[in-house]
Amino acid sequence: MIPYSAKRNILLIVLDAGIIILSLSLSLLLRFEGNVPVVYWKSLEGIFLPSLLIIIFFFALLGLYRTSWRYASVDELMCIVWAVSASLAGMNFYAWLSDVLFPRSFYVLLWFLLLAFVGASRLSLRIMRRYAQKLSNLNHQNDIKKQKQHSEHFNNNINRILIFGAGDSGVMVADELKKHANNHILAGFIDDNVTKRNQIIHGLPVLGTRDDIPRVVKEKGITEVVIAIPSASYKEIKNVVNICLENGVRVKTVPGIFEILEGRAQFNRLREVQIEDLLKREPVKTDLPKIAGYLSGQSVLVTGAGGSIGTTSCCGGYTGLQPLGGGIQGF
Repeated sequence: MIPYSAKRNILLIVLDAGIIILSLSLSLLLRFEGNVPVVYWKSLEGIFLPSLLIIIFFFALLGLYRTSWRYASVDELMCIVWAVSASLAGMNFYAWLSDVLFPRSFYVLLWFLLLAFVGASRLSLRIMRRYAQKLSNLNHQNDIKKQKQHSEHFNNNINRILIFGAGDSGVMVADELKKHANNHILAGFIDDNVTKRNQIIHGLPVLGTRDDIPRVVKEKGITEVVIAIPSASYKEIKNVVNICLENGVRVKTVPGIFEILEGRAQFNRLREVQIEDLLKREPVKTDLPKIAGYLSGQSVLVTGAGGSIGTTSCCGGYTGLQPLGGGIQGF
């Protein structure tokens, strides 16, 4: 049985062969506006098969038959550009060795045609996937409208999510949430970059900056805000968390890259904001039993007992200690 990868490569090679034949013919026709001299047709026939093999060889050499085109992006497009350019350089060199000359404009037209046809063939799957996603987003927006039409107030069983951060991480969070849209609705993005305001990203609007969170929460009935900026500073996270808490909405964040790599979290698993997100470092862990044994029978004075550290010192499990006057005395 022929493996899937082999079948895929055979189909791509056959497709590329057809594209090359079409591009070579069209290049001559366009160059001479349909009136191609017979000498150029004969010259093309003389190097036709070698040119076909040279172009396919460079396509294979530069990875056009190993790339997964389902997730094609700018990197894959550049791969096509390099493959087409290298293959035409090889073809031109072979034509020169064979004493076959074509106008320079023929190679320019051939470069553009190959780039357009090969790029379209490779990106077609990506385009169809994006088109299907847009249809899904349109249905998603229609669901929101229908829900508003059938209800005068917001349904508490539906979790309405606002994503803080319209960058790469925010887009990935939106994609993951759309795949599992069982009991939640994505309202849109919030981003401090004012140039993104009112833009539509993956079918979702950018509704404003962090200062607009209170307004958006009231207008959209937001119940949860997801912070999707892994590089956000302590002050940014704290400020957003405070704004959300003041407006009665839950706050979650995406796991850090090291949590994902270490297997302690998955990207599509949102979690509550933790102290580590605010500290931007691992919290200090104190060996309370060891310290308690060291302080047993000693008189201890704790300054700043009203703060978090002082409270922990007083109530963190130091058996045999009790408040006395201005400090803590052991007995």
